Amino acid sequence: AGLSPLADSGMNILNSHSALAAARLGADGLFLSAEITAGQLQRFSSPIPYGMTVYGKTPLMLFRNCPIQNGTDCKTCNQSRFLTDRTGTRFAVKCRMSCKELYNSVPLWLADKAADLEKLSFVSLYCTDETKERVAELVTAVRQAQKPDVPYTRGLFYRGTK
Repeated sequence: AGLSPLADSGMNILNSHSALAAARLGADGLFLSAEITAGQLQRFSSPIPYGMTVYGKTPLMLFRNCPIQNGTDCKTCNQSRFLTDRTGTRFAVKCRMSCKELYNSVPLWLADKAADLEKLSFVSLYCTDETKERVAELVTAVRQAQKPDVPYTRGLFYRGTK
């Protein structure tokens, strides 16, 4: 079909060995895991182009049973709801095929960290509920390495997993 396979972040590629394996399996490019740290990125090498998400309300959890409409099917749901934690923070819950995804309450923002991302071949924006005008603003923000204009997180990029 003339398509170029891309190894997605769900493959959890964190090191050069897994990048080589993805290339050997036929991937023409790859997305790095959301768990990669700045230090790991500096040591990373790959025989194929690689990138990562630098903006977006990233998925935190996948549910088979809807946490909003307990016992109700998706036909009666409006397909977009929120869970609120004990601090009042709202997390979007959206239907995707037969599953439901819980998204972070604030977006990942690494757009202003160009020096730490210079090894990347490309970057990605994970847009979920942004308007087309906001997406255009975000593209400009990434191209110009702008500081965030909303509450944000750096994810695991500087602290890693413990």
